Amino acid sequence: MELEKTFKLEKFNPEVLREYDIRGIVGKNLTENTAYTIGRTFGHVVFIKTKHKKIVVGYDGRLTSPDLHKALCNGLIDSGLEVISIGIGPTPMTYFAHHFLNSDAGIMVTGSHNPSEYNGFKLVFKQKSFYSNEIQNLQNIVLSDNLNIEEGGSIINKNIINEYVKRNLKNFKVNKKLKVAWDVANGAMGKVIKEITSELKNIESILINEDVDGNFPNHHPD
Repeated sequence: MELEKTFKLEKFNPEVLREYDIRGIVGKNLTENTAYTIGRTFGHVVFIKTKHKKIVVGYDGRLTSPDLHKALCNGLIDSGLEVISIGIGPTPMTYFAHHFLNSDAGIMVTGSHNPSEYNGFKLVFKQKSFYSNEIQNLQNIVLSDNLNIEEGGSIINKNIINEYVKRNLKNFKVNKKLKVAWDVANGAMGKVIKEITSELKNIESILINEDVDGNFPNHHPD
Protein backbone atom coordinates (compact mmCIF):
# COMPACT_ATOMS: atom_id res chain seq x y z
CA MET A 1 0.00 0.00 0.00
CA GLU A 2 1.40 3.40 -0.99
CA LEU A 3 1.52 5.99 1.76
CA GLU A 4 3.01 8.93 -0.10
CA LYS A 5 0.47 11.65 0.67
CA THR A 6 1.17 14.29 3.32
CA PHE A 7 -1.35 14.85 6.11
CA LYS A 8 -1.52 17.15 9.11
CA LEU A 9 -2.91 17.12 12.63
CA GLU A 10 -6.16 18.98 13.19
CA LYS A 11 -8.45 19.82 16.08
CA PHE A 12 -11.48 17.52 15.99
CA ASN A 13 -14.85 18.96 15.17
CA PRO A 14 -16.71 18.13 18.43
CA GLU A 15 -19.66 16.79 16.41
CA VAL A 16 -17.67 13.77 15.25
CA LEU A 17 -16.54 12.63 18.71
CA ARG A 18 -19.52 10.51 19.64
CA GLU A 19 -20.25 8.08 22.49
CA TYR A 20 -19.27 4.83 20.75
CA ASP A 21 -17.44 5.90 17.62
CA ILE A 22 -16.04 8.81 15.63
CA ARG A 23 -18.41 9.62 12.78
CA GLY A 24 -19.32 12.45 10.46
CA ILE A 25 -20.01 13.63 6.93
CA VAL A 26 -16.94 13.30 4.73
CA GLY A 27 -15.77 16.66 3.42
CA LYS A 28 -17.84 18.56 5.98
CA ASN A 29 -16.75 17.67 9.50
CA LEU A 30 -14.62 14.62 8.74
CA THR A 31 -11.64 14.61 6.35
CA GLU A 32 -8.48 12.65 5.59
CA ASN A 33 -6.70 14.91 8.10
CA THR A 34 -9.27 13.80 10.68
CA ALA A 35 -8.34 10.20 9.91
CA TYR A 36 -4.64 11.02 10.21
CA THR A 37 -5.26 12.76 13.54
CA ILE A 38 -7.11 9.69 14.84
CA GLY A 39 -4.10 7.64 13.85
CA ARG A 40 -1.73 9.97 15.69
CA THR A 41 -3.83 10.36 18.87
CA PHE A 42 -5.16 6.83 19.29
CA GLY A 43 -1.79 5.59 18.10
CA HIS A 44 -0.19 7.60 20.90
CA VAL A 45 -2.42 5.86 23.45
CA VAL A 46 -1.53 2.43 22.07
CA PHE A 47 2.19 3.27 21.88
CA ILE A 48 2.54 4.40 25.48
CA LYS A 49 0.22 1.82 27.06
CA THR A 50 1.16 -1.44 25.33
CA LYS A 51 4.19 -3.66 24.95
CA HIS A 52 3.95 -4.91 21.38
CA LYS A 53 2.52 -1.71 19.81
CA LYS A 54 0.58 -3.67 17.22
CA ILE A 55 -2.76 -2.59 15.69
CA VAL A 56 -5.18 -4.12 13.16
CA VAL A 57 -7.01 -1.88 10.68
CA GLY A 58 -9.85 -2.71 8.28
CA TYR A 59 -12.31 -0.70 6.21
CA ASP A 60 -15.75 -1.03 4.66
CA GLY A 61 -16.96 -0.65 1.07
CA ARG A 62 -17.78 3.07 1.11
CA LEU A 63 -16.25 5.13 -1.67
CA THR A 64 -14.38 7.28 0.85
CA SER A 65 -13.05 4.44 2.99
CA PRO A 66 -9.83 3.59 1.07
CA ASP A 67 -8.50 7.16 1.31
CA LEU A 68 -9.50 7.51 4.96
CA HIS A 69 -7.85 4.17 5.64
CA LYS A 70 -4.58 5.34 4.05
CA ALA A 71 -4.57 8.58 6.04
CA LEU A 72 -5.34 6.68 9.25
CA CYS A 73 -2.49 4.25 8.61
CA ASN A 74 -0.11 7.16 8.03
CA GLY A 75 -1.00 8.52 11.45
CA LEU A 76 -0.58 5.14 13.11
CA ILE A 77 2.82 4.62 11.48
CA ASP A 78 3.93 8.11 12.56
CA SER A 79 2.94 7.05 16.09
CA GLY A 80 5.45 4.21 15.92
CA LEU A 81 2.97 1.35 15.60
CA GLU A 82 3.13 -1.88 13.66
CA VAL A 83 0.02 -1.67 11.48
CA ILE A 84 -1.62 -4.81 10.12
CA SER A 85 -4.04 -3.89 7.35
CA ILE A 86 -6.61 -6.62 6.67
CA GLY A 87 -8.22 -4.68 3.82
CA ILE A 88 -11.90 -4.44 3.00
CA GLY A 89 -14.44 -6.47 4.91
CA PRO A 90 -17.26 -6.34 7.47
CA THR A 91 -16.71 -4.75 10.87
CA PRO A 92 -16.77 -8.07 12.78
CA MET A 93 -13.81 -9.24 10.67
CA THR A 94 -11.68 -6.47 12.17
CA TYR A 95 -12.79 -7.44 15.67
CA PHE A 96 -11.98 -11.06 14.86
CA ALA A 97 -8.55 -10.06 13.55
CA HIS A 98 -7.85 -8.13 16.74
CA HIS A 99 -8.29 -11.35 18.72
CA PHE A 100 -6.91 -13.81 16.17
CA LEU A 101 -3.71 -11.83 15.52
CA ASN A 102 -3.32 -10.92 19.19
CA SER A 103 -2.96 -7.22 18.44
CA ASP A 104 -3.04 -4.50 21.08
CA ALA A 105 -5.80 -2.53 19.38
CA GLY A 106 -7.96 -2.27 16.28
CA ILE A 107 -9.71 0.33 14.15
CA MET A 108 -12.49 -0.22 11.65
CA VAL A 109 -13.14 2.52 9.09
CA THR A 110 -16.91 2.36 8.60
CA GLY A 111 -19.99 4.53 8.33
CA SER A 112 -22.02 1.63 9.71
CA HIS A 113 -25.70 1.81 8.69
CA ASN A 114 -25.63 5.49 7.68
CA PRO A 115 -26.09 6.99 4.19
CA SER A 116 -23.16 7.05 1.77
CA GLU A 117 -21.97 10.57 2.62
CA TYR A 118 -21.11 9.45 6.17
CA ASN A 119 -18.06 7.59 7.38
CA GLY A 120 -16.39 6.93 10.68
CA PHE A 121 -14.11 4.90 12.92
CA LYS A 122 -14.77 2.22 15.53
CA LEU A 123 -11.94 1.69 18.01
CA VAL A 124 -11.03 -1.25 20.22
CA PHE A 125 -8.22 -1.40 22.75
CA LYS A 126 -7.00 -4.52 24.53
CA GLN A 127 -10.09 -6.46 23.40
CA LYS A 128 -12.52 -3.89 24.78
CA SER A 129 -14.46 -1.04 23.22
CA PHE A 130 -12.72 2.34 23.28
CA TYR A 131 -15.57 4.79 23.87
CA SER A 132 -17.13 7.70 25.76
CA ASN A 133 -14.54 9.71 27.74
CA GLU A 134 -11.73 7.77 26.07
CA ILE A 135 -12.84 9.10 22.69
CA GLN A 136 -13.35 12.61 24.06
CA ASN A 137 -9.82 12.56 25.48
CA LEU A 138 -8.37 12.28 21.97
CA GLN A 139 -9.18 15.98 21.61
CA ASN A 140 -7.10 16.71 24.72
CA ILE A 141 -4.20 14.78 23.21
CA VAL A 142 -4.37 16.96 20.09
CA LEU A 143 -4.49 20.14 22.15
CA SER A 144 -1.57 19.04 24.33
CA ASP A 145 0.70 19.67 21.34
CA ASN A 146 3.28 17.08 22.37
CA LEU A 147 2.70 14.44 19.71
CA ASN A 148 6.13 13.64 18.34
CA ILE A 149 6.60 11.35 15.36
CA GLU A 150 7.93 8.04 16.67
CA GLU A 151 10.47 5.86 14.89
CA GLY A 152 9.83 2.23 14.02
CA GLY A 153 6.33 2.45 12.57
CA SER A 154 5.52 0.00 9.77
CA ILE A 155 2.66 -1.55 7.82
CA ILE A 156 1.94 -4.98 6.38
CA ASN A 157 -1.07 -6.33 4.50
CA LYS A 158 -2.62 -9.56 5.74
CA ASN A 159 -5.51 -11.55 4.29
CA ILE A 160 -7.47 -13.33 7.02
CA ILE A 161 -10.68 -14.00 5.10
CA ASN A 162 -10.21 -17.80 5.18
CA GLU A 163 -9.71 -17.79 8.95
CA TYR A 164 -12.69 -15.47 9.45
CA VAL A 165 -14.94 -17.67 7.31
CA LYS A 166 -13.86 -20.82 9.16
CA ARG A 167 -14.68 -19.20 12.50
CA ASN A 168 -18.12 -18.11 11.31
CA LEU A 169 -18.96 -21.54 9.98
CA LYS A 170 -18.59 -22.92 13.52
CA ASN A 171 -21.71 -20.93 14.45
CA PHE A 172 -23.96 -22.73 11.95
CA LYS A 173 -25.67 -25.97 12.90
CA VAL A 174 -28.63 -26.66 10.61
CA ASN A 175 -30.27 -30.07 10.81
CA LYS A 176 -32.93 -29.59 8.16
CA LYS A 177 -32.96 -28.20 4.66
CA LEU A 178 -33.65 -24.48 4.35
CA LYS A 179 -33.84 -21.87 1.64
CA VAL A 180 -32.39 -18.58 2.86
CA ALA A 181 -32.24 -15.15 1.22
CA TRP A 182 -29.24 -13.06 2.31
CA ASP A 183 -29.43 -9.30 1.68
CA VAL A 184 -26.01 -7.76 2.37
CA ALA A 185 -27.13 -4.32 1.13
CA ASN A 186 -24.10 -3.82 -1.14
CA GLY A 187 -22.01 -3.53 2.02
CA ALA A 188 -18.58 -4.94 2.85
CA MET A 189 -20.09 -8.27 3.93
CA GLY A 190 -20.28 -8.91 0.20
CA LYS A 191 -16.53 -9.50 0.33
CA VAL A 192 -17.01 -12.76 2.25
CA ILE A 193 -20.66 -13.79 1.93
CA LYS A 194 -20.13 -16.23 -0.96
CA GLU A 195 -17.26 -17.91 0.88
CA ILE A 196 -19.57 -18.47 3.85
CA THR A 197 -22.76 -19.52 2.09
CA SER A 198 -20.97 -21.91 -0.27
CA GLU A 199 -19.88 -23.97 2.74
CA LEU A 200 -23.24 -24.12 4.51
CA LYS A 201 -24.73 -27.59 4.57
CA ASN A 202 -28.50 -28.06 4.17
CA ILE A 203 -28.97 -24.41 3.13
CA GLU A 204 -29.90 -23.20 -0.34
CA SER A 205 -28.72 -19.59 -0.37
CA ILE A 206 -30.12 -16.74 -2.45
CA LEU A 207 -27.79 -13.72 -2.42
CA ILE A 208 -29.31 -10.26 -2.81
CA ASN A 209 -27.29 -7.07 -3.37
CA GLU A 210 -24.07 -9.00 -2.74
CA ASP A 211 -21.78 -6.78 -4.85
CA VAL A 212 -19.88 -4.24 -2.74
CA ASP A 213 -20.98 -0.80 -3.95
CA GLY A 214 -20.38 2.29 -1.86
CA ASN A 215 -23.15 4.14 -3.67
CA PHE A 216 -25.67 1.77 -2.03
CA PRO A 217 -27.90 1.78 -5.10
CA ASN A 218 -30.66 -0.34 -3.58
CA HIS A 219 -31.02 0.80 0.04
CA HIS A 220 -28.94 1.99 2.97
CA PRO A 221 -26.62 -0.65 4.44
CA ASP A 222 -28.87 -1.08 7.45
